[in-house]
Amino acid sequence: MKKVIFSIMFIFIFLKPFLAYAGVPEAVNYLKNQTLDDWIVQALAAAGENIDPTPLQSFGGSSANDYSKRILSLVAAGQNPTTYTGINLVQSLKNFANGGQLGNPALLNDDTWGIMALRSAGLPATDSVIKNSVQYLLTNQNTDGGWSWGVGFDSDTNSTAAVLMALAEVGYTASDSFVQAGVSYLTSQQNSDAGWPYQLPCYWPGCEASDSASTAWVVSALNKLNLNAASWIKSGVKPQDFLLSLQTADGSFKWQAGDTAGSAGMTAYALIALMGKSYPVARGNYVGGSNTVFTPLADLEIKFDSKSINIKENQQFGLKIKLYNKGPNMAQAVEARLALPDGMEIIQSIPSEGDFDQQQNKWTFIRFNNYATAELYLVLTPRLGGEMEVRVEVNARELDIDKLNNTANLVVLVTSLEDEIVFNNDFKNENKMLTGQVLGEKLYSCEPDLTIEQAAAWSGFILSVNDSDTPWYIDPVSKKAYCVADSTAAYRALEIFGLGITNVNLGKIPVGEGEIDTVETLQPDIALANKLKGRILLQVESLGEAWYVNPRDGRRYYLANGIAAIEKFASWRLRIGK
Repeated sequence: MKKVIFSIMFIFIFLKPFLAYAGVPEAVNYLKNQTLDDWIVQALAAAGENIDPTPLQSFGGSSANDYSKRILSLVAAGQNPTTYTGINLVQSLKNFANGGQLGNPALLNDDTWGIMALRSAGLPATDSVIKNSVQYLLTNQNTDGGWSWGVGFDSDTNSTAAVLMALAEVGYTASDSFVQAGVSYLTSQQNSDAGWPYQLPCYWPGCEASDSASTAWVVSALNKLNLNAASWIKSGVKPQDFLLSLQTADGSFKWQAGDTAGSAGMTAYALIALMGKSYPVARGNYVGGSNTVFTPLADLEIKFDSKSINIKENQQFGLKIKLYNKGPNMAQAVEARLALPDGMEIIQSIPSEGDFDQQQNKWTFIRFNNYATAELYLVLTPRLGGEMEVRVEVNARELDIDKLNNTANLVVLVTSLEDEIVFNNDFKNENKMLTGQVLGEKLYSCEPDLTIEQAAAWSGFILSVNDSDTPWYIDPVSKKAYCVADSTAAYRALEIFGLGITNVNLGKIPVGEGEIDTVETLQPDIALANKLKGRILLQVESLGEAWYVNPRDGRRYYLANGIAAIEKFASWRLRIGK
């Protein structure tokens, strides 16, 4: 009889951590029928399930947090994160170390999860990347004892719980002052239903309500610190009981009580908490011996299609940047940064592969295959004269076999427009001054004539002479100056100087900032755009809509009518002295 009783007790004690609460088997079954991701893998591993890690072998992450999540899930699944994806994820994550912290200096969550990921893979707490990240978290603890996801933001329960788990990974305990302050913050955030909201006070309707994610992460942190989450009772309810109140009939967990359905993410968080577990859910020793040898993946090379360009100020030119992966392997998280000198403007950018951020001048690839080639086609315009240097540099998160070919430079020699213009201040008869013509139906008080040299130099521009606000249009064909003093005159200018153009050719000229295009935008034709600078164009295949190709930037702008034309002419006019 004693033997039977002992056997029953042994089975009960062994299973208790895995089936501590009713509803856990239903949650496990629900997750097993979902598409596997990093969070689901960790939850199923915490529940003792066998996991097929094959879906985790394909990795396309680009941020420190992406690498951390995959390391945590692979270790949970019993796989080596330094080899399983073909990438040493551990070393790649360490390569995000920057200025005494990990990943983005504006973020704290990438330090938090980075610490847990590196520890789960077997790095010691004394590793310099881990030590620096820990100090960065401690330095950015808020005065209320909590932490936020980013530097300088209000504390929240999720971030605070995660940081406490990270600190516990490097030896901090509930007796340490930093931890005590964090736990005190969590105490102040608990609701009367025994659950936790994202943060209090909060700033959107309904955010003060407890939710499964926040409650699960706090319970996991308390599990980690051996603080017995079940003792945090409110109104006779345990935090775990609150979590179970959000479970639906299919075994999933809702985010908040008012939701109609559960989700895989909320269920994964809740399952780990209910199992009495925390993050990381498993640890391995994958950073010793040969695992620490990091093999470079690829040889990246960046080139311009030209070494130097001679161009006039405000004239557009096309430029190709070519990126090569010379093998032998695929490169991950590739980033090419373009350094432009002051006065050089990007009019248009067209990458054959990857994404180009024209605000940050950054060309990025999640993956760049071995022996692949990609091109970035740019349309540029120099706004200043002189010698300029355009520079581009490419890097990947993985080590590069040969970094001597990762940078390319292009010299642009820009002839200043002012250097070409001869201003003649001596108005004598031999200067053959041009008579300014009036386009309106009545006479206007327009400014006196311009010299031949001035009119030729400012071909296609809208000018105001001396202190006058009256705009003049310099016809690029006749080189004569025409006064467009009001909307009637402007409308006449559209009729007289309009050059017919097909929609296809119009689409090859970049459209101006803020303009709504009326034709399909095509690959820019730089020669055509430069040829038509200063011209007024009429869409012959439409209703004769008018466009003006501004010589200042080589873009086309819509002139809906005379009023719109005079308003835009007035905003574009250049002031010159006679």
